[in-house]
Amino acid sequence: MRKWEAAVLLLVALPAAACGRPAPPDGSTPAGQTVTVTAHEWAFDPATLQAKPGSVTFQVRNNGAVEHNFFIENVPRGAVEAIQPGQTKVLTVTVAAGEYTLICNLPGHREAGMVATLKVGR
Repeated sequence: MRKWEAAVLLLVALPAAACGRPAPPDGSTPAGQTVTVTAHEWAFDPATLQAKPGSVTFQVRNNGAVEHNFFIENVPRGAVEAIQPGQTKVLTVTVAAGEYTLICNLPGHREAGMVATLKVGR
């Protein structure tokens, strides 16, 4: 192959290779991710959740017989209030790598076991 032919092929191939969506430099999930959580008496399922740093949307369904809520400790605006039985509510937050505690903070619910863990890693 002649040098000029190789140069033309390279010029055509490079833009095509760059068409994929690059990962952000901080390792966050570009389009976000969705995590499903079920609340009931007296637990969250699953008890341990996994996510990547970045935007995370929680779909929280109350399969219990009483009202519950959903709080992510130490995350600004990380709360879903008053989820009635049979209802699903959505919460989107941005999280950094680390471990977070998820609770129902209605009186007595946390103490009864409504606690879960969110592990955010790369």
